[in-house]
Amino acid sequence: MKKFNHVIVRRPCRAMVDGITSAPELGKPDYELALKQHDAYIEALKQCDVDVTVLAADS
Repeated sequence: MKKFNHVIVRRPCRAMVDGITSAPELGKPDYELALKQHDAYIEALKQCDVDVTVLAADS
């Protein structure tokens, strides 16, 4: 199995709440929750002994 040593992630941008969805009945995404979930994702990667480079969100 191939092991990755380094990953690059980009912070979600605020415009993500205006994206197209296949489930409009769920409403708009919660931006603050998305940031918390993204932070948890980064922590999970680090727990796997992976170097993480975090890029700023697109504007």
